[in-house]
Amino acid sequence: MDLELENVSYVAVKEKLDNKKKRVAVLEKEIADLEENKRDKEEQIRLINRGIITGNKGELTKELEDVKKDLKTKGEEAKKIKEEIEPLQKSIDAAIARIKENPEMKEQLEGAVSQKVKDEIEKKNKAKEALADKQKGFQTLAKDKPAELKAFYKAGKSVAELDKELKSLAHKDADGKITYTNPVRAAEINNRLLPTAAAELRASKDTILKYVKKKKLKLDEQDIEAFSYKNALGKNGKLDIDATLNKQIATLDKKIARIDEKIAHLQTLSEATRGEEREEDEGENNSEEQPKPWQIFKRFKNWLARRKQAKLADEFERDDDEEEPADRPSEGEEHSEEGREHGEAGNEFKESLKYDVFKAAVKKQMEEDRQTLAQARRDAAREAAEQPGQEDDDREP
Repeated sequence: MDLELENVSYVAVKEKLDNKKKRVAVLEKEIADLEENKRDKEEQIRLINRGIITGNKGELTKELEDVKKDLKTKGEEAKKIKEEIEPLQKSIDAAIARIKENPEMKEQLEGAVSQKVKDEIEKKNKAKEALADKQKGFQTLAKDKPAELKAFYKAGKSVAELDKELKSLAHKDADGKITYTNPVRAAEINNRLLPTAAAELRASKDTILKYVKKKKLKLDEQDIEAFSYKNALGKNGKLDIDATLNKQIATLDKKIARIDEKIAHLQTLSEATRGEEREEDEGENNSEEQPKPWQIFKRFKNWLARRKQAKLADEFERDDDEEEPADRPSEGEEHSEEGREHGEAGNEFKESLKYDVFKAAVKKQMEEDRQTLAQARRDAAREAAEQPGQEDDDREP
């Protein structure tokens, strides 16, 4: 397959498709605004007809007709562009399908998908580490600087309460000018109380941030500000550092748990789907009987476990091989871990990733793999619910 030639055609079509989609998005926003304008003018005309408000009905009616014309014009344009989008999208889908179905590209696609999943796992593991570092930072702050945290919370509470009071005193007159029901109190808040409280808030926050920097805690200004005074209040309505810390740590724990779920899913996805295909190619599923959904899911997990063991053995062999200078790559030659596992195919897929059409095929394959695994899980759960006894009988010991 001439991937470069395929990519030239793909990029040209994709550019047209993206431009048309952008235009449709703009038109839909304009149509939504016109619809709102239309409803507003219709409501004004209705109120004039009922004598509730006064206004120039003739002028409003003319404006309403202009809005309706614009709606019709833009609606027709959007419809036409959507019709033009359909064949372009089919062309894009066909290009991706050609990549996926081409025997020469299959191994490269498999390697690229595997590497992409590994990259995602690495990214999520780094996110986990960052959240764990934040937890340690909050624990250190609560232990070493409780007085400073209380000062920060109290200043934040003062600012919020004064701002709320000021808003309660304000109202707009007929001309839209803001006036106060109690001008003396409003002036006191604006000129003395609020600036003082805001200065205390900044000072206490700066003190905390200096300590964070000194101790090299993995926290930033946003993290500190997230500890608003409302989150620092205990059940009795008083400041409670421990309760605040526990609440923040619990929130971070939930985020970490969600990342762990995604990592587990990605790890299963990393090799399971392709492992399933290779097992079928090797004749392990020659029987005409279709495997049960839970068996498919179990096969996913078993494949992953076997693959991990194979990788450990492979790494051990590579460590031994590295003692032989003849087996080392020449200076400047790029050899990724994926390349070492798959030989030349590893470098080939890296070359292929320069092309947009190949990257689109990788993305599409990952989406399909996720859907396959998700469906297998749903099917396994459904069959287990329908035949709980049968599942126990069929499972391997």
